[in-house]
Amino acid sequence: MSRPFFFSRGWAGRLASARGQARRAGRPAVAAPAPVPAGDRPARLRAALDAQPLSEIETRAVAALMAHPGSTALELSRACDWAGPMWHMHFGALCLRRRGFLCPPGDDVPDFIHGLLADYDAEACAFTMKRDVAPIFAALPPPDQSVAAWKAPSTG
Repeated sequence: MSRPFFFSRGWAGRLASARGQARRAGRPAVAAPAPVPAGDRPARLRAALDAQPLSEIETRAVAALMAHPGSTALELSRACDWAGPMWHMHFGALCLRRRGFLCPPGDDVPDFIHGLLADYDAEACAFTMKRDVAPIFAALPPPDQSVAAWKAPSTG
């Protein structure tokens, strides 16, 4: 029995192949996160970044939030030169990819995945990096000057 064309090509095929090879070899397909104390979010973030460094897109999403706390998803997307609320998608994907490290042991993944690293103000529809992880992200090099040079629009 052969695999369908769409499954045997591209990243989905490579991912399925890697998982199948790992399963046949008797090892886990993805490395399990090392145990980190439940209350120590900065240590969990460091472990996550050591295991899975930020991609260029993730770095841009983080840099936008660090440079413009209290901004909406659309403003943060504009800071990254992305259309629509793409910042929201990329930052959520960053959190989702590292949820095994960022969620305390025994806790379920929250409904609002961004809440692992960012605080959300529902009245202003604004995001701010959590205070305990902000220094870790602040130490990362900026992705480019476009995010740092962006100015928030004036209200009024």
